[in-house]
Amino acid sequence: MSKIPADPLIQPDPVAPILQPVDRLVDNSIHSLRLKFGATYTFLNQYATITPDGVRHDQPSGRLDFTGAWAVYDHERTAGSISLLIRSGTNIGMSQQFNLSDRLGSGLYLNCLQGGGPQEPITVNVLYWRQDFLRKRLLFMRARSIPANT
Repeated sequence: MSKIPADPLIQPDPVAPILQPVDRLVDNSIHSLRLKFGATYTFLNQYATITPDGVRHDQPSGRLDFTGAWAVYDHERTAGSISLLIRSGTNIGMSQQFNLSDRLGSGLYLNCLQGGGPQEPITVNVLYWRQDFLRKRLLFMRARSIPANT
């Protein structure tokens, strides 16, 4: 989970009073059940300066990410945990079938918003096991990336 503190644009947070009970529940679950949860929403406008004829230059998108992690066990020398990323990508103001990078033929573009190709409403993007050894100085991860169209 991220260790960078949030830096809100609007202070004080207008929805904080509504979310305080949820925050307290999450804090209790972190300590008692060894669970961590997170949610973020990202706005992004991908822009290409040069495109083929008839292909638009930009793709405004929104992405909602939910993350979860469970510390299955934690000993002095070793630890094991399971983590999950659930992602929902949405094109803003255009068809969900549109993907700018597919139109450009670039594999290096920001396909991470929806996994490439037509948008899927919500998908499990990454599920992984993390195993720590040698006093948590060496770790192995076994990740399973789940494509959007499976």
